[in-house]
Parts: sequence; C-alpha cells; structure tokens
Amino acid sequence: MTIWHVFEWLTHPIFWFILGFILLIIEVMTVTFVLLWIGIGALLTGLVTLFSSNLALALATFVVSSTVLWVFTRPLTRRLRQRSPKVESGVYALIGKTTVAETSFDDQESGSVRLMGDVWRAKSIAGRIAAGSPVKVVRVEGVTLYVEPLNDDIASDQRIRSF
Repeated sequence: MTIWHVFEWLTHPIFWFILGFILLIIEVMTVTFVLLWIGIGALLTGLVTLFSSNLALALATFVVSSTVLWVFTRPLTRRLRQRSPKVESGVYALIGKTTVAETSFDDQESGSVRLMGDVWRAKSIAGRIAAGSPVKVVRVEGVTLYVEPLNDDIASDQRIRSF
C-alpha cells in the first residue's frame, strides 16, 4: 500500500463532476472569471477519469486544463471587465447633474436646490448664486450639494429640470 491510495478518491469521475458544477455555480454568483476555468478543468478531468483511473493523469489534466484556460482567456476576460461601465450610485450619482437654485446662497451661507424630487441643502463653490439660476452639482458632502453656476452658453444648451 502506497501513499497514493489516500488520494484514490481523486480518480472517481463523480468527484470531478460535482466539483466542476459547484465551482461553476459559485462563478455565476461572483463573476471573477477564475472559478469558471477551474470548474471547466474539473469537468474535463471528470471526462478523463471516466476512461482512466490513473491519478497522475487526473491531476495533470486538472492542472494543465485549468491553467491553460485561465492563461489564454485572461486578456479576453480583462477586456470584458474593463468594458463594464462604472455605475455611480447613491448620492454620488448626483455629481454632474444640473438643476435650478430654489433660494439664493453662496459659499458661506447655504441655500437649497431641488434635484430628482428631493430638496437638498446647497453651497456654492463659485460666489453668489441667485434663486432661479441654473447650477451643476460638483461635489457631495453628507447632505450638502456643492454646486457651481452654469454659464449662459451651457444653460441654454441643456434642459434644466428640477424634478
């Protein structure tokens, strides 16, 4: 009896198929594009162990197939992840939005703006802003929107909506 008998369960196809499917399910939940290739390597190893119970062949199939799949598809998966647009959420999604000042305010005295249905406390980063003036959100700190006035060219080109 050799030490390799301890690892005899690695030559059973059912182990590799179960491992492969578990890794693929985890990959669907995490989308890392790493477990996908390891899972496919486990499924390929399961196919190999259907025809051969050689432990060295099973391990070599798993390691080589997983590594080859990961290395040769890594540039593709990197491009796929970089294409995903970064979606701002929460208050950070307000940055860049335009609206109209409801009250007059400046950098010392806060006022209010209505944006996307909510009234926000606002401060200017560029001097006094009169009520009714179009503004653009440039920063968010807590519940305060820091805004800058829109110049006439930009304001006339854009539809200013204060939802």
